[in-house]
Amino acid sequence: MICDSLLFIGESAIADLMRVPFNFIDKHELEKHFQNAGFETVSVEKKRITFKIPGGIDQAIKAAYATPIGPKLLSLTDEKQQQFQQCIRERLTNLSSDGTTIGQLASNILEANK
Repeated sequence: MICDSLLFIGESAIADLMRVPFNFIDKHELEKHFQNAGFETVSVEKKRITFKIPGGIDQAIKAAYATPIGPKLLSLTDEKQQQFQQCIRERLTNLSSDGTTIGQLASNILEANK
């Protein structure tokens, strides 16, 4: 949502920065790294949880500014910030059925023994 909104307003460099912590290594590649490091019985499972923002869309927009790309967002012109916020608002309105549920978060959970 944040990255899509940034791409929509022509800010691909900021979108790329936002993606960095969320680029998952493929499950098999992650397992291989740990096996090569001497770990045994390596297993990776992807967990998903429902992502809710109690304050709804306004809080979601504020949360975008609280991420590591916040200073970059604040350095955009007022017009670009308004476009970004409007884009997020439209996308979240389409995703949220109850005003708080935004989507899902996923994370790889790795277990290994050494």
